[in-house]
Amino acid sequence: MKIEANRVCFDDSYLRGRLSHHENRTLLEAIFSFHGFPEHAIRLSSAIDSLLYRQGADLTPAEAEAIESYVGNSWDYINQFLAMSEMSDQKWLVEDRKTLLMQALDKLPISPMTFYRATRTMGLEWYQTLVDRLENGSISAGTTLKSRSFLSFTSSPYALRPFACDYVAGAEPEDGCIIYRIEGGLRSISKVSANEFEYEGILLPDCTVSVAQTEKLDIPSRSGKTRTVWFVQLEEDARGGTPAFDFHGNPWREWA
Repeated sequence: MKIEANRVCFDDSYLRGRLSHHENRTLLEAIFSFHGFPEHAIRLSSAIDSLLYRQGADLTPAEAEAIESYVGNSWDYINQFLAMSEMSDQKWLVEDRKTLLMQALDKLPISPMTFYRATRTMGLEWYQTLVDRLENGSISAGTTLKSRSFLSFTSSPYALRPFACDYVAGAEPEDGCIIYRIEGGLRSISKVSANEFEYEGILLPDCTVSVAQTEKLDIPSRSGKTRTVWFVQLEEDARGGTPAFDFHGNPWREWA
């Protein structure tokens, strides 16, 4: 796989800015629709027709391999170790991988695109604390979150559509998923999926972001069943200070 830097942007101005509750609900209903793209789908700039992929600036072979390994299986390669309080008995290897990957991503451009991340919570007990905090309001506008691992986002909100479908006839649709949106500021890896217009952005470990808005939305699935989606708008944390929680909803504390 050739790692390339994305140096053009989507014209996603329609989706920028803070949306009202009604606009968020309308947007997600349109995204989750199986009847084609809504008319306000992401509009691509004319440059998309003549996209030129370039080799990432000055990436060493080891750095390119680190990104390939992350894209191939981020959990096995690095994130499972960073997400646990006790990294592993090979802490030096984990730290080497983290340093190399951070070094590689630092050479890739910061994207101004709007990025999305969807997290399934149904049946996953380690996300229950996060859901509870959204429900009781302890995670709301102004709350700061800090990442422990590398967090991947997508530039295409239409990649979120699988979260609305019924995977087998009669099955319950995914419920309680969390969709994050952040406007720019992520390191952008070039095209990494089969989706023609999808790019991946990375929020690095130890980054602090602020919650700008939370919305609890009831979205009908393809079968007509309604399920809950938490929509969380993130923004750069301009205030600094001590973060409140990690991305699992646990109170933030530094690990030894």
